[in-house]
Amino acid sequence: MFRRAGQHKIEMEGALSIDPNDPKTIIREHREASKPELVFRARPEYKILYSLVNEQNEPEIDIHFGFKLIIQGANVVNIDIIGDIHGCMAEFRKLTEKMDYQWENGIPVHPAGRLLGFVGDLTDRGPASLEVADTVYRLWKKKLGLYVPGNHCNKLYRYFLGRNVQQKHGLETTVAELEALPVKERERHSKQFMELYEKSPLYLVLDGGKLVIAHAGIRRKDIGKMNKPVQTFVLYGDITGETNPDGTPVRRDWAKNDEGEGWIVYGHTPVKEPRFSGHTVNIDTGCVFGGKLTALRYPEIETVSVPSLMPYVGEKFRTFA
Repeated sequence: MFRRAGQHKIEMEGALSIDPNDPKTIIREHREASKPELVFRARPEYKILYSLVNEQNEPEIDIHFGFKLIIQGANVVNIDIIGDIHGCMAEFRKLTEKMDYQWENGIPVHPAGRLLGFVGDLTDRGPASLEVADTVYRLWKKKLGLYVPGNHCNKLYRYFLGRNVQQKHGLETTVAELEALPVKERERHSKQFMELYEKSPLYLVLDGGKLVIAHAGIRRKDIGKMNKPVQTFVLYGDITGETNPDGTPVRRDWAKNDEGEGWIVYGHTPVKEPRFSGHTVNIDTGCVFGGKLTALRYPEIETVSVPSLMPYVGEKFRTFA
């Protein structure tokens, strides 16, 4: 169960509770014969890291997901959350400039101190995946950006681990960029991305629970949970187990009947316009397929978009009743 900050206790599934008034380091491990080993770590900044270290039992969802609660009380976080970039660096730059960010030393900085947020899928398919990933990494290192991974991020991470992943659905374009570089540059990109991935949360809960950022979304009843079904949902959406003719998974419209007060911001499924349903908003407007790159400004709940420079591929966009 997730309780809003200010109620003195935050409880996580997995028998771990943190009292915000007691910032002592807690390390708890528990092992179950039929489940992967779960490692929870709580640090003074109230960060909870969760790792699946028995990889053989979790072949699809890889290790080193995190879960972080930023306890801010009544303070409002001012953040501009950007949808799936997929290597579209030029559009990323134009979008930040449209929101008054100034590029300093290769990264966008807002004069009013706003943060940038990313819903994942930084790479694959677009022309400049490594430049996008490098920029997001630098923002994250300077505490100017927050990031959650997408399914493409998970696949790239497994590639960097040396796993036998199929180089298709866009990964082949990122690998081609890497292979064109000297070995030291490849190693730098690999190290940076793995650090970003391993130290970032699977999803973010911000502003006392009023804002959640998750790549493909999350059900409200699952906020605060980190079991395998939740991980699969957050990365891939509400999949049915069936596939479309193009090989993509069939997904249910989980946001259609959403009821809740806090905003859930996500991407993953390309739509022609930002899709608001209840207090959820899909900001993947298919930049890499010739649509737009979109950001949601919080707490204003305003969207800002720039047109894509990529060829338009209409069949990649989903429509909802």
